[in-house]
Amino acid sequence: MSVTETPTPAATPIPLSFPPGSSVATVSGTVSAADTAVYSVEANAGQQLAVNVVAHQPPGAGLPGLVLGTSIVFPDGSRQGTPSSTSLDIVVTQSGTYVISIAVNRMISLLSGTYTLEVTLT
Repeated sequence: MSVTETPTPAATPIPLSFPPGSSVATVSGTVSAADTAVYSVEANAGQQLAVNVVAHQPPGAGLPGLVLGTSIVFPDGSRQGTPSSTSLDIVVTQSGTYVISIAVNRMISLLSGTYTLEVTLT
């Protein structure tokens, strides 16, 4: 499944859905230094949740270009990820809603651009 969305700042998370028989959801979107893209996924304890974000560099961006960070917020409010994390892989310990955030790393990059998010839940 491939969807193109542009979340608004501080938006309610956009729920990810997985096509029947598939464990992978893919979303493309745009993010700027002023906002955060937010998605949610329902997971059960014992499942494996893998998140991978790829930044698409704007033409002529130079270095460092678009630098994104990703985090996952667990149902209990705890968080995993850093301003430069682009891949996260966890064993789900709590059943519930997991919130995935994608933001521009403003310590390194002030650009806006597009990304592809791939979430695998097995």
